[in-house]
Amino acid sequence: MLDSNLEINSQAVKGKDMLWFDNDGDTVQISANENTRFIILSGEPIGEKVTSYGPLVMNTQTKIMEALRDAQMGKIGVLIENFD
Repeated sequence: MLDSNLEINSQAVKGKDMLWFDNDGDTVQISANENTRFIILSGEPIGEKVTSYGPLVMNTQTKIMEALRDAQMGKIGVLIENFD
């Protein structure tokens, strides 16, 4: 979620939180208590081990370290967050 707060399946979620669901239901109930911006993403499970560090998600810790090195060398680009 980008900002504000929601209640998703009776669970409170605040700005900049991430929530994921198991493939064990047919519906998701979302209730906004105020104006809120959020993103819903979906996809097929890849059936592979994943590891994460900050915004990076890779298959191994080694790949994470390589991506961090690439980021430090300016090979990945620049992300400027603005939550106004």
